[in-house]
Amino acid sequence: MALSDWGYLREDGVASDYAIDVTADDDKFSMFFLTRFPNHRYRGVRLPRGRRDSSLFVKIDTGDVLMEDKFDYDNLRLQVEVADCRDAIQKAADVLIEKGCITSGYVDEMNAAFDELGPYFVLSPGMAFAHSKPSPSVKRTGLSLITLKNPVNFGSAANDPVFLVCVIASVDAKEHIDQLRRIAQFLGDERHVSALRAARTDEDAHAIVDELNKGGC
Repeated sequence: MALSDWGYLREDGVASDYAIDVTADDDKFSMFFLTRFPNHRYRGVRLPRGRRDSSLFVKIDTGDVLMEDKFDYDNLRLQVEVADCRDAIQKAADVLIEKGCITSGYVDEMNAAFDELGPYFVLSPGMAFAHSKPSPSVKRTGLSLITLKNPVNFGSAANDPVFLVCVIASVDAKEHIDQLRRIAQFLGDERHVSALRAARTDEDAHAIVDELNKGGC
C-alpha cells in the first residue's frame, strides 16, 4: 500500500494525528491513529480504500500516558553512523537484539513490511518508527531510539531525511499500540525533538531518558 492510499486522512480534519500503524489486505487497510495531545487516543478502524470519512475515528478513552516500564538509558544511542535506511533500522534493532527483546527475524519482518508498504512508518519530519506485528520473533516488549550522525532518506517525500529511528517491538497487540502511543506522545513535543537533535553526550542522553520516563512533563 502506498502512502497515497491513506494520506487523504490527514486532509479530513485529523492533521494533528499520527498514523501509527498500517496493515493492508486485498481491499481494506487497518490504521491506528493517535492524537499528539496527551489526553486522547483513538481506536483502530478498517476503511475501504478511497473512503473519505474521518468520523470513523472514535475516541475510546482519556488520561495521561503512564510509563509502566522504564526506558533504559542504554536504549538511546546518539550519533550512530549508518550506510542507508536499512542499516539505520538494523542499528536501532541491534539495541533490542542485544537485550534479548527480539531476534534477527524481527528485522526481516520490519524490512518485509517496508518492502510491501513503503516508508509508512516515517510519520513526522525526520523521524521513523520502524515496527512489525507482534510475532514469535519478539521475546519481550522493547523500544529503542537512535539518532543518526548523518540523516538518511527512507523514500518519504514529505518527511525525509530521517535523523531519528525508533524500533518498537511488542509481544501482543495491546502493548504494540501502547508503545507506539507513548513514544509518539513524547515526540509530539517539539522540545524533546530539539533535545534529541542536539544531543551528543551521555549527560544529554540521560536527561532525555529521564524526561521520557516521567511522561515527558
